[in-house]
Amino acid sequence: MLYDCYSRKGSSFSEEDFIQSIRLIESFIVRRGVLNLAGNDYWTIFANVARSIDEQSPLESMKVALARQRYYFPDDEDFAQEIQNVDLYMMRKGLCRHILVRLENDGQKEPSPVGEYSIEHVMPQDVDDVREWQDMLGEKWEEIHEEWLHRLGNLTLTGYNSEMSNRPFSEKKSIPGGFDQSAARLNQYVKNQPIWTAKQMLERGAILAERALSIWPHHDADERRLREAAILELRELAAERDPSSIDMNDNVRSLFDMLLARIRDIGDVIEVVENVSVCCHAPDFFVEMLPMSYYVRLILPLVLDEVEVPDDLHVEDTTSWRFVPNRVHTECDMLINVYREDDIPAAIEMVRRAYEREDE
Repeated sequence: MLYDCYSRKGSSFSEEDFIQSIRLIESFIVRRGVLNLAGNDYWTIFANVARSIDEQSPLESMKVALARQRYYFPDDEDFAQEIQNVDLYMMRKGLCRHILVRLENDGQKEPSPVGEYSIEHVMPQDVDDVREWQDMLGEKWEEIHEEWLHRLGNLTLTGYNSEMSNRPFSEKKSIPGGFDQSAARLNQYVKNQPIWTAKQMLERGAILAERALSIWPHHDADERRLREAAILELRELAAERDPSSIDMNDNVRSLFDMLLARIRDIGDVIEVVENVSVCCHAPDFFVEMLPMSYYVRLILPLVLDEVEVPDDLHVEDTTSWRFVPNRVHTECDMLINVYREDDIPAAIEMVRRAYEREDE
């Protein structure tokens, strides 16, 4: 779909935008891989993203589609933290090598011959019999070795893996082809260090993580476009079923309709019928209306101890409840039971409070 947009005669979709689009797909996969998130349903995700691409603005519409699909696109904070702290080498060798290769060659006009390189642990995998490493790492060398061995800060690429083996750091630097002579960009920091301890691994990991953020960027989808897409989807869902289709007795219907009329007065409300309740959005969710046998239950995204509740209103905090029948928004813990018409004014004030949370 992206290539069709790019290759179409007279297309405004530039080569630069086309490349950026492909890199965002890679970024989505790499970021999720680093966080060890499931990838078994990517074919469905990318099929849905492809169907969402607008031919008039392929890049921006793809950003919105990636942002709105159901699998998490890790943000910068999560990605930077995990790529430094996860045992990258032990997760997937292919992913680890891909990351190191891209860190080495991304954006370079004179790329390193990485096909001849293998993954190297600066601090070796086996230091049990190497006194020099134990002394350099310090009294807690075993803990440091276990914690830092497979992290990004200790991983690099070299064509001299077998020659380096588990030699002391000074030898790994000075032998023919060692770090002091290495042409690999990933080894520039290493060659400038007199020692190799947790401090150096921490610092190098942070440097590489910063570079990783530019190689595998976040989608940074436009908030206005995201909001427009959310509203469009909600309106399509709202058109599928009317609130009048929900079955309830006459007394509850009367109470329900009065509440709904007052809620509509609050603002531009999108009403989506889900199961046996009406979920109101603007476009963020702010109240679910659930008809019961002789009253109407309102479910709100409010925290009970953060709002002032009228004395005559029946409000429940469901934090400790095991189950709330039929509700859709299980993340909400505040319930209001509206038994009679006199309860409506106070209940609507609580609904208005939930509605206005969008602007805070």
